[in-house]
This record gives sequence, structure tokens and C-alpha cells, in this order.
Amino acid sequence: MRSKRAMGVVVAAVVAGVLLPGTADAIVGGVPASEPYPFTGSVQMSWAGDDHRHNCGASLITPRHALSAAHCFTNFDTDAQRARFGMQADAPDLEDPGLFHIQFGNADRLRGTEVRGVSTISKPPQWNQGQGTKKGESGDVVLLTLDRPITTIPPVAIKQVTPRTSVRHLGWGRHSTDEIGQGPAPRYLHEVDTPGSVRKSADCTAAEIGVDEVCFRHGGTRDQPTGGCYGDSGSPTIQRADGRWYLVGITSRGAGEACATDAVNADPTYYLGWILREVFTMPADAGVAGRDLVDVKA
Repeated sequence: MRSKRAMGVVVAAVVAGVLLPGTADAIVGGVPASEPYPFTGSVQMSWAGDDHRHNCGASLITPRHALSAAHCFTNFDTDAQRARFGMQADAPDLEDPGLFHIQFGNADRLRGTEVRGVSTISKPPQWNQGQGTKKGESGDVVLLTLDRPITTIPPVAIKQVTPRTSVRHLGWGRHSTDEIGQGPAPRYLHEVDTPGSVRKSADCTAAEIGVDEVCFRHGGTRDQPTGGCYGDSGSPTIQRADGRWYLVGITSRGAGEACATDAVNADPTYYLGWILREVFTMPADAGVAGRDLVDVKA
């Protein structure tokens, strides 16, 4: 069985910065961000002499909360689990909120206009260190509560993806597998457009896609594909509708060790009920009718 490859996390070979699939320009085959995406954040930690080591991406969804990938904040129990998600055995305590800060508001990840610490890390009950549930859920999503609200950046709204319609992947991931271990993560945010989502593909099947996830086809050609790379995990996949961008996916993993394969993303709409309960501190079995993330105040 082919192993899953997480797109951003502390990868064994990437001692200088963790990332997901990318291209020659950053995300593989991507280009520098063509417009501001201030809701996109670089999750960073102080480790191995680098105070701004990029770990994964994140998306601001309320003035106080951001979404990312659960595997970026997990201390895996076994060598097999670590290998499955490309984690180092000697990685720091990735479940310690105090390890992280997030830079928002700038394509330059070292010059965020808003920098916040992380006060709590919340994972859904479906997350089981990537082992999946009996229902076929992967649970690779995490809600990060910021230490202070952000009032200067509009959060991104969550929407169900429209299939087979172009999407845009964002991230500070590696431009190619050749860059792994070659210095820190890219400094500037990149983007790449791909054809959109499909029900399944050979790559997404190999990556053991769950019922709570979306399969996005890679862009480019078979010989020169475009898509994510190491360090892009947790970063947003967005789709334009009604004149604005919506969050339709949270980058999780690709197939095997290559970059720019078809990508598996967590579906944020699948977890919207859980997100609302966490945000409004409601019981796990409480109904969420009438609740909306836009109601969260700074």
C-alpha cells in the first residue's frame, strides 16, 4: 500500500522548514500571490535556532479562530504513524500551543501585519492520528484559538466546493521535492490554480481519502504537473463565488512522496457543526441551528 504524504509538518528531511507539495515557483508550478489573501496565515514555531520556522498554513475564520490540519499539531505514537505523515522522531512537542505563533496579513511570512500566539489547539473526535474511523472519516482538521482577536483582517467564509470548477491553492510550501532540506521554507506566499474537485482519482485513492475529504486534481500536464508540496499542509484551497473567495478545502496530503499529485483536502463544511460548537463553547451534542461564524465578535 502506498503511504500518505502529509503536505506540511516537520518532515524528517526538512530540518529547515516544513511544507506540502509545491512547484518551480513555490507551490509546484505556482506563481507569487497575485492579490492579497490576508486571511492566510503561516503557522510558525521557534525550533532548532529558527524563531520563524514555517510549520503549516492556516485560515482565519473568525476574529479569534483559524483552521489548519490536525497532523501539523500531533505527536504521533509510533514510528509507522510518524513515517506515514513524514514526521521527525525528535520533533518538538507539537501539541503545545505555546510553541506556535501565526503571521497573518502579508504574503511575506516574516512581515505579518498581525501576529498572534495560539492559546488552544482543538481537534475533532474523528482525528485518531490518521488511522481513520469506522465511518471512513480522517478528521485531519484543527481549530486554533488565538491569544488575541484580530480586528483588521476579514475572516474567510466557508463554503462547499462546486465540483469540477477551478480552485486556487495557497501556501508557503516547497517549490519541488529537490528543495527539501535546502534551507528554510519559501518566504513569499504562492498560488496555483487547478481544475477543481472530483469524486475520486487514483492518487486520492492511494492517499486513502476519507468521506470527510475532497479530492482536487493537479494542474498542468502529466509531465509537468502543478499543485502543492511539502509545507503546504493546513493551507487554504479557495474558490471564487459571488465576487469573493471562499474556503473550500484544507490541504492534508498527496499520494506517495511526489509533489503536485492530486491532493486530498479536509472538507471544512463536513466539520462546520463541530467548529460552531467549539467556537461558541457548546456541548458536543448541542444543535447549531441559528449559529453562524459571522456572529463571532472580536
